Amino acid sequence: MKDDWRMFQIVDTPGLLDRSFEDRNDIEKQAVLALRYLTDIMIFVLDPSETCGYPMEKQEDLLRTVRENFDGVPIIVVESKCDVLRTDHDAIRISAATGEGMEEFRQMLIGKLREILRSRPLEEPEAPEASE
Repeated sequence: MKDDWRMFQIVDTPGLLDRSFEDRNDIEKQAVLALRYLTDIMIFVLDPSETCGYPMEKQEDLLRTVRENFDGVPIIVVESKCDVLRTDHDAIRISAATGEGMEEFRQMLIGKLREILRSRPLEEPEAPEASE
């Protein structure tokens, strides 16, 4: 995703976080650890229409688990498929099919990423190594 001169990388991790750490293979464990230590912000997408194959209760349980395991990582919760079903939850609503809410979500996400970048300390350039 581009923001002026900056590029942000968005990684989709379908199925990566839907079971306990112990039940994952070594590659999945490495990916989860990378997420834990490299993630600036997480977007958690709920499907209230349940056409994803998971009832809302299971999706919300997974969200709770993710919040516990990614303490300190800002998590934005988004409800997808708002063209199919709207809930009364206080959440960002988007539809990939119609584009509804997508630009507003993009702008909000860029704003949050800018805040995160501004809050980081500036990196000092490394001093050149002394020669003997």
